[in-house]
Amino acid sequence: MSYVDIAEADEKGLELAIATLGPVAAAIDASKDGFQFYSDGIYYDPDCGRTQAEMNHAVLVVGYGQEPNGQKYWLVKNSYGPQWGIGGYVRMAKDANNHCGIANEASYPLMNHLKNFSPEEDQLRFNIFKDNLRRIDELRQRIQNGEIHFNVGVTQFADLTKEEFINRHLKLKLPERRLKREAPGGNRTRRQVAAFIDWRAQGAVTAIKHQGNCASCWAFSAVGSIESQYYLKHGVLVSISEQNLIDCAVDQTNNGCNGGWMANAFQYLTTHSITAESEYPYAGIQQSCTFGTARQFQVSIAGYQLLQADELSLQQAVATIGPISVAIDGSNLQFYAGGVFRDDDCIPGRVNHGVLVVGYGIEAGREFWLVKNSWGSSFGENGYFKMIRNRANQCNIASYGMYPIM
Repeated sequence: MSYVDIAEADEKGLELAIATLGPVAAAIDASKDGFQFYSDGIYYDPDCGRTQAEMNHAVLVVGYGQEPNGQKYWLVKNSYGPQWGIGGYVRMAKDANNHCGIANEASYPLMNHLKNFSPEEDQLRFNIFKDNLRRIDELRQRIQNGEIHFNVGVTQFADLTKEEFINRHLKLKLPERRLKREAPGGNRTRRQVAAFIDWRAQGAVTAIKHQGNCASCWAFSAVGSIESQYYLKHGVLVSISEQNLIDCAVDQTNNGCNGGWMANAFQYLTTHSITAESEYPYAGIQQSCTFGTARQFQVSIAGYQLLQADELSLQQAVATIGPISVAIDGSNLQFYAGGVFRDDDCIPGRVNHGVLVVGYGIEAGREFWLVKNSWGSSFGENGYFKMIRNRANQCNIASYGMYPIM
């Protein structure tokens, strides 16, 4: 899934997106009487709001044009029914200083960028997008009030309800068996570690990947840790196959695109091998296992270690061992767009998403974990997010840290 997010107030960017990608969702100020009672012509109101705070209505920009007198307009699909305006549409002034804020929140997040929906489903998705736009506006108000300090915006999940987002993308499964952790302190001597760590700068992290609509975060988290440990041991960075695990590492907990657990993937790889992504490419669906033995690249592990469930243990491990697979409660990451994420609504003990901690640091006085996600490079900060650190184990990030032993 992909989307286009037009820069704020960039009407040229909006025009380009419509010309090359198709209809674009937008937010406008629709509070003026002239809009409410619009019937024909090119709508223009000099008092129309242009700031993000004044946006109050979601529409779909489906085209643009120019009258014989040279006046330019956007062709906009509204949701007031066919009796309103021009058969349900309105022509709004174009290149008129971002009239009514039409380019403030112009985005193409809808899943029909890659899929053809029925008109009924298309309308449903548009209505969900409008509801989510209101939620994003509420979050932005909290940002302005100083209540939260990370950025939010229209993301590739903006046409999903929260329930759909969780059910499709957050299916990490805790096993029923008792989990055996390392002894306190593990095999590492507690010592002063660096204040900042970023394993990307050491060449130990592969490019951002995208799990798509397959709930395979567990495989991406496990593979990410294996990739880094292989690099640190052999000096070669190899993109390893998540699909190999999805198809082959199936047990009572791991169920392909219906969720799984990183430790079960590690356990599988103590008796089986895994190959490179180039030899077993990602399909985004569960298939029959076709690993075989005729693979140019194969790697297995000797075991794995589950850390003590505290942030100091996680910091020591990230600093001295490398990127660490972790589990989090990601329920409120749907609209994350950058900054240090803090969610006081995270439920203690609940984890539903597997990710990879690749470093830690401090930003604007806030300690954070640097986390590699598997939702594509358009998510967050080029595919990564920062989770607040040393704040009561935020979203349970240190509860299930683990890494493979090679």
